[in-house]
Amino acid sequence: ITATKKTRWVDASVSIIFDTYAQPQNLLLIFNDISTPVQTRNELEQSNLAKDKLLAIIGHDLRSPMSSITGLIELLKIGDKNEQEEIISMIELSATRAIDLLEDLLCWGKTQKGVLDMETVPVNINVLLQESITYIKANAEAKSININFTGEENIIVNLDRNMILTAIRNLLSNAVKFTPAG
Repeated sequence: ITATKKTRWVDASVSIIFDTYAQPQNLLLIFNDISTPVQTRNELEQSNLAKDKLLAIIGHDLRSPMSSITGLIELLKIGDKNEQEEIISMIELSATRAIDLLEDLLCWGKTQKGVLDMETVPVNINVLLQESITYIKANAEAKSININFTGEENIIVNLDRNMILTAIRNLLSNAVKFTPAG
């Protein structure tokens, strides 16, 4: 710890210098400042932990729509013609969810590189909210949770549609995940 209370990392070597009679004469101390490599290593470790956590979450979240798609395809094979349109809609919704999760992953990768481009466009926030509710509706229904939304007026906002959509979906998803059934 320096006089300014800053932490510095050092690599220290100690050698004993002997006289001609093999008696200790002096100590040779060599200090190398290794603060930058240690700090870089710590930052890399934190980054790797964040990456691993994100990949685990994305992998878990991708499993659900992909399982739905494969299960629905099996139903499509054995279902009658009347059910097929509904099943195809459900497959499309699950595929869209999987694509959205992959987009979130790519967006996160860009933020890590510092090259994320924001594209602000005018968006009706009510449409965005309704789209997000539709996205999470099946999970909510599975837990007997109702999501109600009443938009009082059309509100147009300039925003990055994908980023806000991701944030709203994550909020709704967490709300459903951590709300008891019923």
